[in-house]
Amino acid sequence: MDTMKDDNLTLLAHTTRSPRGRYSKENTWPLLARRLRAQMSRERWSRLRRAAASVAVVLVFVLGWAMYTTLIRPAIEKADAPLEAPIPEERHLREAMTFSQVPLQQIVEELNQTFASDISIADEELKDLHITATFRADETLDGILDLLQRVANLKIERQESHIIIKKGGAADEG
Repeated sequence: MDTMKDDNLTLLAHTTRSPRGRYSKENTWPLLARRLRAQMSRERWSRLRRAAASVAVVLVFVLGWAMYTTLIRPAIEKADAPLEAPIPEERHLREAMTFSQVPLQQIVEELNQTFASDISIADEELKDLHITATFRADETLDGILDLLQRVANLKIERQESHIIIKKGGAADEG
C-alpha cells in the first residue's frame, strides 16, 4: 500500500510541475498530499456507497421474500382453493351401488361419502326404513334422491348445500 502511495505521489509530482520549473519539490509535495487525501476520501465514500447499496439490495430481497411468504403466497393458495364445495348434482357414481334391505341411514352415509354431500334424515323412524335398490354407475345424486323419493314416499328438501330427507312425498302433499 505504501509503494502505491509513493507511486501515486511520484506520478502526481510529475504531472503538477510546471514546464518552466515554477514549483519546487518542497512546494509540490504538500499540494500532492492534499490531492491524495481528497482522492482517498472519494474512494472511501465510493466504497461506503457500494457497501450501502449492497446492504440495500439484500434488505429489499429479504423484505420481498418475507412479504411473499406471509402475504402473497397465502393469497395465491387461497385463490387457487375451490370457492365452494363441489356441487353434488354434477358428480356421477363411479361404479354401480347395490343395496339389499339396507337401512336408509346406511344408504345416506354411502351417498354422503361418495358424493361429498351433506344429507341428513329428519325423522328417526325413517333411519331404519329398509330399502332394496341398485343405482347405475352414471347416476347423479339428484337422480338417486328422486328415485328414493318416488320409491319410498319421501320428501326431499334442499337448504343451500344441505339436503334433508323427511316423511311423506308427493302422495301426502295433495
